[in-house]
Amino acid sequence: MEQKRTLLIWEGPERPFKKRDKKFYSKMIPLVVAIVLFLTFAGQFMIIIVFLSLLFAAYALYATPPKKSSYVLTTEGVEVEGESIPWKKMESYFISNNNEGTVINLDLNVGSLMKRRFLIPDSIETLEKATKIIEQYVKRKEPTNENKSSASKIINRIGLSLKEE
Repeated sequence: MEQKRTLLIWEGPERPFKKRDKKFYSKMIPLVVAIVLFLTFAGQFMIIIVFLSLLFAAYALYATPPKKSSYVLTTEGVEVEGESIPWKKMESYFISNNNEGTVINLDLNVGSLMKRRFLIPDSIETLEKATKIIEQYVKRKEPTNENKSSASKIINRIGLSLKEE
């Protein structure tokens, strides 16, 4: 049996992050006020509480930069901040790009809640090296619309966009 070897180590953010400016929040405030007013007139006070809680959580994620995490690729699997994921538990992977950067998405074939883990490379070189290593152990798939949430599909279908201009 082969001994565990470290193939690649890097430090990167825990999650994609893009600091939002005042323009983003100034666009969101009228929308939030309109939704809260509508729900108030409809008498849906519990939904208002849930909505405002989610809004606060989103603000906290947008305003707080992520911590640095250590990512380690070994001959046995992937280690992210103490969590070890063996190669045999990975079904496939794909690379996605968004405004915040490039993300390696690992789809797992175990678990019911967290079936995807994200690796965020710190540079293009790290992305290329990590991709070559992961390809040796896990099959690659191309991202499709089925990876998007139902809400994202609906928003795209009606032509709306929540991106900053």
